[in-house]
Amino acid sequence: MNLKASKKVGTLMLTSLLCGMLFSSYSAIAYDRSEHSSRMESSIKHERGNHMPRHFKKMVKYLKLSEEQQEQMKSIRENASENRAQFKQSMQGFHDEIEALMGTVEFDEQGFNALYAQYQGEFQEMAMQKAKSKHAILQILNKEQQEKFLNFKRKSPRYN
Repeated sequence: MNLKASKKVGTLMLTSLLCGMLFSSYSAIAYDRSEHSSRMESSIKHERGNHMPRHFKKMVKYLKLSEEQQEQMKSIRENASENRAQFKQSMQGFHDEIEALMGTVEFDEQGFNALYAQYQGEFQEMAMQKAKSKHAILQILNKEQQEKFLNFKRKSPRYN
C-alpha cells in the first residue's frame, strides 16, 4: 500500500468517525428533548389540576363571599365540571382529526371547514353550558360582587 492510498484510507476513516460522532450526539439530543417535552407536558397537566382551587380561593377573598355563596358556587362549579366531562371524548375526536389535517403537506381548507361544521353543535352546547354557569354564579352575587366578578382577571399570562 502506497502513501497516497493510506492517506485516503486514513481520511476516510476520520471522516466516518466524525460523522458517526455527529449523528450519535444528534440522536441523543433529540431523545433528551422528547423526554424533556414529555416531562413538561406532564407537569403542565398536573399544574392545571391544582390551579382551580387556588383561583377559587383568590376569588372568594376578592369577592368576600359568604359561606352560603361559597357552597352555592362550589355546586355550580361541580355541575359545570360534569357537563364538560360529557364533551371530553367528542372534543378528543375533534382534536385528533385536526392533528391529522395538520400532518398533511398542504393545508386542506375545505376539510377543516367540513370538520368544524361537523362539530358545530358540540361547540354551541359547550358555549351554552359555560354561559349558564356564569349566569348562575352571577345570580348568587350581590350587585357589588357582580361588578367585581365581571372585572376579575386571572393573573396567568394565558388569560391576559
